[in-house]
Amino acid sequence: MQLAKPMTYTGIGVLVASVAVVLETGEATQSAVRTETVLPATVVEPPVQQMMEPSEELIAEAQHALRRKAIREAAKHYDIRRDLAATIHDIAVEEGIEPDLAFGLVWVESRFDPEAVSHAGAVGLAQLMPATAKGLDPDIRSSELFDPERNLRLGMRYLRHLTDRYDGNHRMALIAYNRGPGTVARVRAAGEDPSNGYAGMVLENRLPDIAPLQVEGLGHAALLAE
Repeated sequence: MQLAKPMTYTGIGVLVASVAVVLETGEATQSAVRTETVLPATVVEPPVQQMMEPSEELIAEAQHALRRKAIREAAKHYDIRRDLAATIHDIAVEEGIEPDLAFGLVWVESRFDPEAVSHAGAVGLAQLMPATAKGLDPDIRSSELFDPERNLRLGMRYLRHLTDRYDGNHRMALIAYNRGPGTVARVRAAGEDPSNGYAGMVLENRLPDIAPLQVEGLGHAALLAE
């Protein structure tokens, strides 16, 4: 009995199964070869979505929209004029302070009254002591501390300075803003906690988180501020 020689096929992705079927009839031997070709399933690769870098115009649009949204929300939340909210927001950003923290500080310090004067002599929206203001700007006059922009500029700059001094610790920076860094240093040197509740008040009265701004082209659906 002889087997028929299998048929061989070469080629990538093609499977050839050769089956030798032997049929015997009396003294004669007949060989039949049946071949089956199995083709692989066709795999369709999904198109690769190219991630395009957003243009500078799109980024600027998103930033302006987010600014408008934050200012609108702040004016509503604190019941203040939108131009005052814009001034606080913009100066905070320029001086490296998070706007929500700036709003919380001004609310606690003066309730957004630019004419506020404390019993200790602190002045204006950010309640700056004249001596502290002089240290930040030797040319400033006491009367200028009632100007919202000048007062906020120096107040946010002072908070930034304290934040850097305490390695980004907002709570410690706020305590020092209220009590003075000298007092904080003496209290800590004595092994005591300088906390007096001020930092907690500011942090609790920050501008609430705003829903994330989504802009088409930056990976999200468009949701621009009015």
